[in-house]
Amino acid sequence: MGESKAALHVRLLGSFHVKTESGEDLTPRGAKARGVLALVLLAPDMKRPRAYLRDMLWSDRGPEQGSSSLRQAIAEIKRYFGDYADVLQADNRSFGLDPTRIVTDMYTDPPQSRDIPYLFEDLMIRDPVFNKWLTERRADRAPAVYPTTYITAQIPRGAEVQYIDIPRLTVSVGANETGKSGQAQEMARSIVQSIRDWGAVDVIHAGDTDADDLDGFTLNVGRGQTDQMLSASMSYTQGGRRRFLWGQSYPMLTPHELRQNQFINLCVDRAIFALVHDGPKRVSGQRATLNSFVAVDYIFRRKGKSAEESRDLLEQCFQRDRRGIHLAWQAFQLTYTIGERRAEDRDAVKDEARQLIHRAIELEPNNAMVLCIGSYVHSFLLGHFNAGHDLASRSVALNPANPIGWAFLSAVEGYQGGYEEAHSYSTFARNISGEGSYRYMIDAMCCVTATISGRFDEAISVGEAVHSLNPDYAPPMRYLAAVYAITGQPDRARDMVQRLQRIEPDFTLGKLLDATYPTAALRLSGRLSETDIA
Repeated sequence: MGESKAALHVRLLGSFHVKTESGEDLTPRGAKARGVLALVLLAPDMKRPRAYLRDMLWSDRGPEQGSSSLRQAIAEIKRYFGDYADVLQADNRSFGLDPTRIVTDMYTDPPQSRDIPYLFEDLMIRDPVFNKWLTERRADRAPAVYPTTYITAQIPRGAEVQYIDIPRLTVSVGANETGKSGQAQEMARSIVQSIRDWGAVDVIHAGDTDADDLDGFTLNVGRGQTDQMLSASMSYTQGGRRRFLWGQSYPMLTPHELRQNQFINLCVDRAIFALVHDGPKRVSGQRATLNSFVAVDYIFRRKGKSAEESRDLLEQCFQRDRRGIHLAWQAFQLTYTIGERRAEDRDAVKDEARQLIHRAIELEPNNAMVLCIGSYVHSFLLGHFNAGHDLASRSVALNPANPIGWAFLSAVEGYQGGYEEAHSYSTFARNISGEGSYRYMIDAMCCVTATISGRFDEAISVGEAVHSLNPDYAPPMRYLAAVYAITGQPDRARDMVQRLQRIEPDFTLGKLLDATYPTAALRLSGRLSETDIA
């Protein structure tokens, strides 16, 4: 056991992990097991009484049940440490680590740079006592220039205090009767990855958690009613009570990229809908639990003060969990500010969006949603078409099932003159889209690409459908007005202009050719001329 006498290297700042000197990862996967290690690692002598650990991590359980759960967590730590389990120091009264065998990245004095990551940045445990302790420890070690309090937002302003949450999603993958679970595992991986790309969610595999610690959302993927069907379903459990939320089936005997991506997105969209609308409604006496998925829903709903509320909530989500996607969605919100002509200072808005997306990509360079939002910011807002094309291409390579990635690739293709490719990509995005609140944006993109590729009948059909369901959404009205003018239908063009003037009083057909008006793809395509609008 000579190797076991070597030190273990523990990262406390940023993403928590325990590794050997050779780089082998010994970090337990269970959140409570990692919580035990966190409490022990910050103890003066790296040892805590078992009663203390129990009360910190299972404060809502009785002593007997809490002690049982603690024993399971310690057993998990021992299992993951393997040959290095002799670094553990345990008896009937306490549990700890041999401090002579532990090397950490903890600093002595609080730094002054805001680039220092949070203490145990990815550690999420639903226990108010532990969370209070962790917040205090982060405050002790955080730079003075960066806020570290446990986030309490007010959405909308003046309302009761909210709690910024990272939802917990337990993933269970079942095999069919012959034990073949490969396709189910791959489908579950694609669904979960897409959900994680959208926002912050704590994903746990069913086999890595205690049976008495399964509160939260559960995603089940496995065999359907027959071996030829794959099924996915989602439920929510709280206090031992489970609610079924939705179910979806997919025929395994007819594999097809488009249908498979449709299935993935139906599941993703229904899961996100559940994360927004279901789950805990009260935490520690506060009014509501909110999360980053709620903020994104605010963006696409575009109702009332949703723009302001989404920015506020996303800023607080970033303080709660410093992921790039929270900054990317803020940058995306600014594209609406420009697109809906609400910016008092266009250059300032563009500069803010540029800074947000730059930092977002730095933080999450392999998040497909971050990259495709980056593509749209660079192409639509900044006019950086080459950068936009590169980012969108990388996005769809990382996640071919993301319809927003294909839609934004179609947008930049349109700016660069690839009108046929643009329409092909937007049509594919539309065909694989699920039922999410973003769907109208994908449909509107099809109206745009149908227009610039000369498919005017299709542009009218899609554009009118989007307009009827979203009568205050300007992009389809702009392109419908253009198409009606191009195809010699002045009465319909005039009617669409009048509708658009209800939200843009200064709108005229001439605006469509204005270099500052948000119809660059139309101008660059040359489909609309001065003669058409005369």
